[in-house]
Amino acid sequence: FREMSIAHLHIPETGNTFKDDGFFQEILKDMIPKEVLQTMKSELLETGELASNTIPELGRSAETHLPVHKEFNAWQHRVDNIETSQAWETLKKHAVKQGIVGSGYERHLWGEYSRLFQFSKLYLFDAQAAVITCPFSMSDGAASLIEKLKKQYPKVVDNEEQKKLQKKLNGAYQKLISRDPENFKISGQWMTEVRGGSDVNQTETVATPIGENGVTYRLDGFKWFTSAIDADMSFALARIKDPKTNKIDPRPSLFFIPIRLKDEKINRDNQLNGIEIYRLKDKLGTKAVPTAELKLTNTKAYLVSKPQRGVATIVPMLHITRVWNSVCAASKMRRITDLAKNHAEHRESFGKKIIDHPLQTHVLYTMEIRTRAALLFNMKIVQLLGKLESSKDGKERQEANKLLRVLTPLLKAYCGKEAVAVCSEGVEAFGGQGYMEDTNIPVILRNAQVLPIWEGTTNVQSLDILRVLVREKAAITSFFNELMSMLSRQHNEHAQQDTLLAYLKKEVASLQHIFNTLSKGASKNVLEQNARDLTFSMSRVYIGCLLYKHGQFDTLHGFIHHVNASKLVQFHNYSNDDLVIKRTILSNVLSKNLVNATSSLSSPQYIRSKL
Repeated sequence: FREMSIAHLHIPETGNTFKDDGFFQEILKDMIPKEVLQTMKSELLETGELASNTIPELGRSAETHLPVHKEFNAWQHRVDNIETSQAWETLKKHAVKQGIVGSGYERHLWGEYSRLFQFSKLYLFDAQAAVITCPFSMSDGAASLIEKLKKQYPKVVDNEEQKKLQKKLNGAYQKLISRDPENFKISGQWMTEVRGGSDVNQTETVATPIGENGVTYRLDGFKWFTSAIDADMSFALARIKDPKTNKIDPRPSLFFIPIRLKDEKINRDNQLNGIEIYRLKDKLGTKAVPTAELKLTNTKAYLVSKPQRGVATIVPMLHITRVWNSVCAASKMRRITDLAKNHAEHRESFGKKIIDHPLQTHVLYTMEIRTRAALLFNMKIVQLLGKLESSKDGKERQEANKLLRVLTPLLKAYCGKEAVAVCSEGVEAFGGQGYMEDTNIPVILRNAQVLPIWEGTTNVQSLDILRVLVREKAAITSFFNELMSMLSRQHNEHAQQDTLLAYLKKEVASLQHIFNTLSKGASKNVLEQNARDLTFSMSRVYIGCLLYKHGQFDTLHGFIHHVNASKLVQFHNYSNDDLVIKRTILSNVLSKNLVNATSSLSSPQYIRSKL
């Protein structure tokens, strides 16, 4: 046999995820004072280096060596231990040291910019970290919730159990925001049940009082989907039962649960607190995250909300985790776009580099534009979150709160969908290699697919926007005022500035007309059918105005002409008649795919120059 020469393929790589992201640096310069940003840079560079050189291999190992549920020990005692890989534990330590949660609470250092600092680190860190950020997001949400609960503590407490609870929550808070891996603790959030996924008011878990102190309870129920079961504490919903009448509250309350306690019967610490793990979930993605079904039996818990106000109490926690979800979406988009570009710069096909083929140039350009749009949208919401938590100006906090009420569900819906689309395009950009698990590329798409689902699906976010439209007019007014304010910003002359400004003002007016029309008594069926169109139109218009405000005219041009078919507002105005037709078609198990018209291409030279 004669010797054969086998070509070696270039291994796609990225550089420092902070240093090499020029667009991200420009946005931070616009949002953070120069002297503050300068003090942050060394840590951001450190996180960027870690994310490009160390985290991907740890993530690969954690995705390979998955969590294991050990039900019994050698003596047939039920232990329900979750064994995670060394890589998973190392990822956890890196995340803690980097302050992926803790830096958001270092307000003594960064003031209202602490959230921008924290979520910048998350954006740099997450993409290939085996979704270690999932339990950290819940820990951040828990810390934020405890912070709010602490402000509601009564000044005088004569209830001993209430004193114990406050001490437990204070201790938990310090551990949740720690940068010390030895001290840091993780929190879960146990909401989902068989009957209630997003509809958490369907919660069936029952809380029975222990004594008459109004604080301690025993929980009994079944939690269907609990991520990060290796956590140290959790918040859970349950409906309170009156032991005298056996009457159960119609709406759930919120409880704090220590996951392990001292078992007084056998005088042994670290025993599961009435928790029995049924099984670990076998998921499409996020496989390294230990997610389980749990049975709660006489689980000791502490009431932290007013009775039947559990959902309202936990909403701020969900706002935090939805922002985490969206920033992680942008992180994955950035990573797979950078890997695809690097691949295209080295891979030759039909006589030239892939990146020199105009069609693939256009595909990569579109991925880049969509990534930038999602990133800027995220950073703006994070900026508002920082103002809400830290601004000394009461009016500024109030305005931030109204804007976040509108923008958080928009962000979650938009970025979740965009991440799946961009990551799918990224996998395809590698051809067959993108489909091979050992390249570490398919896992980015599999892990991205959870983003439109976790913390409320696209439909849930869209229906939330309808609630704002119907019930919170002041928030909608703030939204439109913000759009016009962004378009009033003065810039140095740019060839396309006037054209882009006129276009954006027209789209804002079109969106305002739709709101006025829907507000004038549209039926519930009509509103619901149009909810997604409304959600994505609002998101695109807001992003367009953001790009204008920040002077990103080339990116704005690409966003309009290469992503959204030259129309930010895409609204079909479905009627009751349309609903009848849809239900008829579905009942006959028929469907048709509608293909959106694509925008015309700019010159290949123009597109190539923007990559």
